Amino acid sequence: MTIARNRVSVALSGRRLLAPLTLLLFTVIGVYAYRPNVVQESFAVTTVLCAAFCAWLVIAIEREVPDSADAILTVAAGGAVRAWRGRVVLVVLVAVPVTVLFLAWPTATGAFKRAPGLGDLTGAALAHLAGGVFGGCLALVVTPPARVATAFAVTIGVVIGSVALAKVAAPIAGPGGVAKAMSKAPDDGVTAALLLAAAITLAEAGLLAYAARWLQRWRG
Repeated sequence: MTIARNRVSVALSGRRLLAPLTLLLFTVIGVYAYRPNVVQESFAVTTVLCAAFCAWLVIAIEREVPDSADAILTVAAGGAVRAWRGRVVLVVLVAVPVTVLFLAWPTATGAFKRAPGLGDLTGAALAHLAGGVFGGCLALVVTPPARVATAFAVTIGVVIGSVALAKVAAPIAGPGGVAKAMSKAPDDGVTAALLLAAAITLAEAGLLAYAARWLQRWRG
């Protein structure tokens, strides 16, 4: 936790987070500009957006931490392994507030046709967290030395690709699969399909984190 907070603190001293945070706020407001909205379908859309924004935020944080600061943080963490665990924790620390924002704004402002129940919010929280963690772990794969344009293109491609894949293989489609399961959930309910899609998406996020760690070691 301390490692992740330190990386965020370094990132906040720069300006790279300003653009994705500003765009995130405009997106949250814009999605619900026209009211009223259907609960499940709206949360399905923001599940996919959560994956994309968590990826961009993690990329921004990682790019804001220079090599010198990264080396210091790694030593302070007690080695590369612990430092890497801190970066995985960072993904969760990004996914949680983004999830809360996507759920709290429309609920608090009465953007839906009906008030979301506990089941709706539980399913939506699970879907957004799974998508957000997936996006954040994907970001770890495309952090420096990959260029910003490359990282942006890869994250957009994977997230949009997951939506397309959900049409033929929803359970393994990542954020797109979770979003599809969310859209088909009954009012105020959490389905087995949603639980399965979220679990598989989190497992895929773990594979991405492992791949990112392998790439880091390979690069030296």
